[in-house]
Amino acid sequence: MTERELASAVTIIPDRLYWVALQSVPKNTARTHYFCIDNALLYEAFFADFGPLNLGMVYHYCKILEAKLTDPALEGKRIVHYCAHDPKKRANAACLMCLYQVAKMHRSAEQSYEPFSAASPAFLPFRDASCSPTSFPITILDCCR
Repeated sequence: MTERELASAVTIIPDRLYWVALQSVPKNTARTHYFCIDNALLYEAFFADFGPLNLGMVYHYCKILEAKLTDPALEGKRIVHYCAHDPKKRANAACLMCLYQVAKMHRSAEQSYEPFSAASPAFLPFRDASCSPTSFPITILDCCR
């Protein structure tokens, strides 16, 4: 991860848990463990919809992240959830991290989303499963509420 990419990382737990979109697959270091769910937790689209992921996948993500945070081999390391810059994967990955904070860290929807609010580019809103233009975009914050 480059210094610029590290600077763009969202801090969830200082010196412990981060989220970032990266151009390439990073290598684990002595101080940092990276993981990605882009191809593990997938949304089954009907038309132009792309998320958010269902509650079963949110639960699975929470279990994955809890296992990493409590793994003795990762103690003292920064854990970084990274995703691709693809707008759809980026929105789903950020949504999962926000939902983890609501479900497991007992943060409010607003507290969970606040570190992501200045993300650039802005997150692609989720949409309904129809083939027509969406009339009610759904944001990550909406999902957390």
